Amino acid sequence: MAHAIAEQDANKPTDFSYLNSETTFLRIDTMQPPLNDVRVRMALNYAVDKKGLIGTVMPKAAMVATQIVIPAIPGHNHNIDKNPRPYDVAKAKQLMAEAKAAGVATDTEITLINYPTNFPNAGELMESILTMYKTAGFNVKMISVEPGQYAKWNIKPFPEGRPPTLLLTAHDNNNGDPIFSMTSRFFCEGRSSTICVPELEKEINRAIGLDGAARIAGWEGIFKTVHEEIVPDVMLHHMVAFTRVHPRIVYVPDIATNAEIRVEDIRFK
Repeated sequence: MAHAIAEQDANKPTDFSYLNSETTFLRIDTMQPPLNDVRVRMALNYAVDKKGLIGTVMPKAAMVATQIVIPAIPGHNHNIDKNPRPYDVAKAKQLMAEAKAAGVATDTEITLINYPTNFPNAGELMESILTMYKTAGFNVKMISVEPGQYAKWNIKPFPEGRPPTLLLTAHDNNNGDPIFSMTSRFFCEGRSSTICVPELEKEINRAIGLDGAARIAGWEGIFKTVHEEIVPDVMLHHMVAFTRVHPRIVYVPDIATNAEIRVEDIRFK
């Protein structure tokens, strides 16, 4: 069994494709100017053609992501999915002009941190995004890191004196509730958080104390706030994975395959 192969290699009858629980995005370091200005963060979102990346460098079955958890997780706000932020270079340039007029140093160099081994075609994805940002007028450069270096950028304590960065990352939640995503990503002291919004943290704690329909509604409201007001990330895609299974083996990948392959689920013909 080959757990994760690229789409272009998945061309045999023994290859399976499946929606996994992975969501890819660019994590914006909102602590560093000019990324501490929401207009700049909005512009970064408008400048990426997420739909255009699907079927080119990303798998055809990938989905445009608007929030950090997949649609199957209770609390995912489906109304946001109906009207995702579009690709609009003119809007991105307008927002940057407004930020510049307000005194924001919009010409500051932003570092894109590429993690090529994160998933198949991750390097090609970042090369495409780099071109899009340059087209929109951003001052950007890209560096590629190996796993040891990536961990230093991904988990606190982050490097001191770091520049404003966008980190290519992916998040896996197949546990059935957003709590497994929200505390680490959006709490001020979260291990991979680059934001600190006390009111948001208060709302997350409130939702954690709810159950049933009230809990789902609480998460939906939080995702709306994150998407419309805080904009801490450039959300990219809910991912599809490809697995090759030998003809002598009986195994059908599912959403759990992204995190584990259970030996008890494998049979020989």
